[in-house]
Amino acid sequence: MKILRLLPLVLILCLPAGLLADEIRPGVLRTPDSRFENLPGYDFEPHYADIRGYRVHYLDDGPADGEVILLLHGEPSWAYLYRKMIPILNAAGYRTIVPDLIGFGRSDKPVSMDVHTYLFHVDAMTELVEQLDLQDATFFGQDWGGLIGLRVVAENEERFARVVVANTGLSAPTNSETPTSGAFMQWKARNQAMVDSGNIETGALIATVAQDPSVKDAYDAPFPDPSYKAGPLIMPQRVPVSIAYPGAVANAAAWEVFRNWEKPFLTAFSDSDPISAGGYRVFQQNIPGAQGQDHVTIEGAGHFLQEQKGEELAEVIVRFMQANPLPPRTAMLTADDIPVAHTPIGYWQTMPPPVLSGCTEPLVTEAIDMRGFWEVVEATANGKPTEQMLGGIQRIEQCGNRVVITAGGVTHDMRADGTYENGVNDIGEPSTQGRPISVAASFENGVHILRPKGAPFTVERELADGDLIWRYGPVMELRLELIENPSH
Repeated sequence: MKILRLLPLVLILCLPAGLLADEIRPGVLRTPDSRFENLPGYDFEPHYADIRGYRVHYLDDGPADGEVILLLHGEPSWAYLYRKMIPILNAAGYRTIVPDLIGFGRSDKPVSMDVHTYLFHVDAMTELVEQLDLQDATFFGQDWGGLIGLRVVAENEERFARVVVANTGLSAPTNSETPTSGAFMQWKARNQAMVDSGNIETGALIATVAQDPSVKDAYDAPFPDPSYKAGPLIMPQRVPVSIAYPGAVANAAAWEVFRNWEKPFLTAFSDSDPISAGGYRVFQQNIPGAQGQDHVTIEGAGHFLQEQKGEELAEVIVRFMQANPLPPRTAMLTADDIPVAHTPIGYWQTMPPPVLSGCTEPLVTEAIDMRGFWEVVEATANGKPTEQMLGGIQRIEQCGNRVVITAGGVTHDMRADGTYENGVNDIGEPSTQGRPISVAASFENGVHILRPKGAPFTVERELADGDLIWRYGPVMELRLELIENPSH
């Protein structure tokens, strides 16, 4: 009997570690929140975003209306790395956004190394920047935080006002001015042995380099066992070291942006990091915005300078931002400044460009926020399920009280002011054989209401638990899911 009672325990102990992990769906793990409790010096409220089906963690601290600083960690660290810097930056009046890369920290962790491509992480951080609608942001990146973040900056330069980099690079092997150091190649070889063994000692590695044994547990916290470590394991192998590496061409394109970058750019490398030693020169010599800046060397710090000299580094960033204030904001682009869009004769065959792109006028107070791309996932007609319109995609743009709905070959551009004059005055859908329509629009009690002239019913749109409910009077009801939100 004792043997039978012990059998379940024996089976559990013999299971592969990955089978005991918190798998939220096949191939994706989520670290239990309990592992992040009572970490020394780390008392920040977590925030989460849904990025491509992954839960991405980020910190959002400081005054909500303060200038934004985006701080991006590298490998194998996480947002904990910035705990000494955040309070100083907040006290100076700045809002700090500190994400965990997917596969790191409190963010979800794909178990396959194949997921962790350079482009995957660039795209994920770009989507987070778009979701948070960061504007006039200052970027700081170290290690892979620089490799990823500098691509995000270069590919979204209108969102960033300043850049600070430390102990990082933007390797573009087509450019002889950005060689890969011998020290990095030695690290890459060491890391390959870790990949082969299936484990990287994250906490011990950072504690050793930072010369602080007390941080070991905090850097081990995101990884209950090696099955969680696909990201930290493989990322050193993703650094482009030849033109054949994925990312090399995109990095070269990013360098073309930075060779014309006139916004303030600062280097703050440490003096004791063999991996990035001398890496500041390529930035200082090739970026116009780096000319004349008070570049600094953080003395007495190794690769993870945020650990050893975090307070000093934060003060450097504060002085840099104060010495390079934002230029006066450009005049607001309002809905009135953008011509009304109309459906072309014959309708459109491929989705036309956005109509309200660049419009900065805030939504009117009574508006519901429907911005984004929506897909019809449920439909009923006269109370019965129907396949009519399932899978249909529509784009909704908003600015002020203006709403532009683009779907099914037509573009309906309207003011939600209750008037037919400023509503939809265009041709109808192809199924109406192009007959002119006139529709008044308004926002009433959390509902976007359309009143077609001469029709005995209204068309209504409202938000419910993140979905969009779209009703054609009593005849048809559709439920749409948000599939992409490029607007905010």
